[in-house]
This record gives sequence, C-alpha cells and structure tokens, in this order.
Amino acid sequence: MFSAVCATCGKRCEVPFKPSGDRPVYCKECFRAKQEGAQGAPPRAKMRGAPASLSQSRLGGGGADTLAAELRALNAKLDRVLRAVEGAAAPAAAKPAGKKPTGKKKTAKKK
Repeated sequence: MFSAVCATCGKRCEVPFKPSGDRPVYCKECFRAKQEGAQGAPPRAKMRGAPASLSQSRLGGGGADTLAAELRALNAKLDRVLRAVEGAAAPAAAKPAGKKPTGKKKTAKKK
C-alpha cells in the first residue's frame, strides 16, 4: 500500500498503487461518493481519461451542433495554414529561367 493525500478532502489515505502525480487520488469515502455521483452521468463522461473537451458542460449544452461548428472553424484555419505553407514552398522549388549550367567553370583569361 502507498500513502497519498485525497484530492477532494485532503485526508491522508493509503492506496494499492503508487500515485504518479498526474491524476488525482481519492480516499475510500470520496472515491465511493464520486462513483455514486457518476451513476447518472453519460457513458462517455464516466470513461477514465475522457477529454474535458467532450464533457457536456464544456460544450455549453450545444452538443453536436456546437462541436460541428468548432470543427468547421478548425478546418477553415487548417486550410489557411496549408495554403500559406504551400505558397511559401512554391517559389523555393521553382528554378529561375535562363541558361542551364554546363558543368564547366569559368576561369579568368590570362593575358
């Protein structure tokens, strides 16, 4: 067992895993209360490690419509970035028109 501090109540507790510090640790009481409170939550929100961006509170209640609008805005931004990158790469790839190099070095003529 490993010693830890509950992220909810601050009480010292023991857990059967070594806390890594990147996720909260709960005592038995807070863990049980958290699980009981999650019984009515949508299945996606119950998943361990579910991104906060998918929670209903973050979507502002708009659900799929809000998410679709955010994705359209993101796609428009990515299109602008791609056009800028492709436009910047095009002149560098083009070679100037003119004489083709013959492979011979020009040397100064001796007098």
